[in-house]
Amino acid sequence: MKINYFLTLSFIFFICLVQKKNIHAQDIQPEFPGGDLALRIHIAKNTIYPEEAKNKKIKGRVFVEFVVNTKGNVEQVKVIRSIHPILDKKAIKVVQQLSNWTPAQKNGESVNTTLQIPVDFPPPSEYYLFDLELKYYLNKLKKDRKIGDKAVISSTLNKIGSLYY
Repeated sequence: MKINYFLTLSFIFFICLVQKKNIHAQDIQPEFPGGDLALRIHIAKNTIYPEEAKNKKIKGRVFVEFVVNTKGNVEQVKVIRSIHPILDKKAIKVVQQLSNWTPAQKNGESVNTTLQIPVDFPPPSEYYLFDLELKYYLNKLKKDRKIGDKAVISSTLNKIGSLYY
């Protein structure tokens, strides 16, 4: 039996987890090092928009499916929704770089899990990437140091200067 789980991370980015076995509340899903925000940052930073695609104004979202195996490695990477072969190759390359996952667990044992993620072309802007990184580091500070929102924001602003909206 195949059960699909959809987890919306934001309105422009999402990840679909497709588990090939029944999932119960005590099961653990695979996790990229640093969590969902780190995954989004990694994809945004490592997606290369080819000049040929820019010149031809080819853009959109390529959906890639892959397996996180029992050792946390990515394998069986394939495009499930294509835009253009040029962009498909770049999307596959980005996903193949996603290593060191914490594998999914079922009844205390690691299991292979099939995931689907979108890769956007062109990649998000520098401002969007900055926003993601800021959220990631704020969450990390709160989690690691167990300090409140005001202390985290104050500490971060002292390091990076003023933020303007």
